[in-house]
Amino acid sequence: MKNYFLSIIAIIGFSIMSFAQITISSNANAFKIGDTHEFILTSFSDEGPSGEKVIWDFTGLKPNGKNLVSKMLGVNTSDKSNLFPDANLILEEFGNQFFFKVNNEGMEQYGIVSACDVVTNFEQPLLKLKFPFKYGDRAISNYSGAKSSSNANSSTAGTCEIVADAYGTLLLPNNISIENAIRVSQTRTFENSNQSEITYRWYAKGIRYPILTIIKYVSPEKSFIAQTALYAHTSETGTGQIISSIEDFNTSKEVTMFPNPFKDGFTINYTLDNASKVSIDVYDISGKLVKTIFNSPKQEKGTYNFSINSAENNLLQGVYYIRISMGNKCVTRKMIQLQ
Repeated sequence: MKNYFLSIIAIIGFSIMSFAQITISSNANAFKIGDTHEFILTSFSDEGPSGEKVIWDFTGLKPNGKNLVSKMLGVNTSDKSNLFPDANLILEEFGNQFFFKVNNEGMEQYGIVSACDVVTNFEQPLLKLKFPFKYGDRAISNYSGAKSSSNANSSTAGTCEIVADAYGTLLLPNNISIENAIRVSQTRTFENSNQSEITYRWYAKGIRYPILTIIKYVSPEKSFIAQTALYAHTSETGTGQIISSIEDFNTSKEVTMFPNPFKDGFTINYTLDNASKVSIDVYDISGKLVKTIFNSPKQEKGTYNFSINSAENNLLQGVYYIRISMGNKCVTRKMIQLQ
């Protein structure tokens, strides 16, 4: 299962940036011949909530000591390419080869040649991604094919549905915060089986392949996480426009929130360099929006303070994320309420 990783995935503090939804596109996110992509496999984690302006806190992920390097190759590098005439790219992992057709409309998988020489040929290809794809978009298709080896033959079929089900802020280990990440869920069903496979992939502007991937199996009896992985070089991308070090902002005078922890309430102080739209949102520990407690289409340049009362806003003991948006900037802080 883990050896098929990228073929399956296709793959506390402050952050400052605006919310601007991104669109997944062929130019920015399609597999590209000659590329390699490295993942760090980590401790398991659930996928978190769906929806708009979500905050996903994955700062607790721990490497499990295993890595994965995925290679995108031309079809002429394989002596099995004649089996998949529609494919124009190979993804190679751990000796397994996955044959894709990649174009401006999307990515479809036409076959697999495993390291142990089992061949899967999809008569109806397996949908991996559509282009362009933005929050709220959905696509579904059927797939079917046959598996063959030296001693057995079988068939495979089902449906594959992809949905851009969420966007928001991705908090990762090593004080990495990525704004405007978009999540795509891919649900694959299997004919004659009550189990489905759901793969969650997070994308961000400036990084071609998924930053984070979680693979989950679901059946009426149970569900479990099969794999969690991080892009190995997220902190080295140099795309300061989307990636911030939390530590860079922990002495910022632009916004302060105190006390932390709090009990009856807390105060936010902030300064606007220019007249701006301002909103203050509260999220729960799962990253779901609890309440928008302030929303102004325009505040003039100046310094402001805003007091948040726990009882008036139904804030109970626990962990919250407080986000203040000021024009084209956002600040998010993890706040703790005591009993």
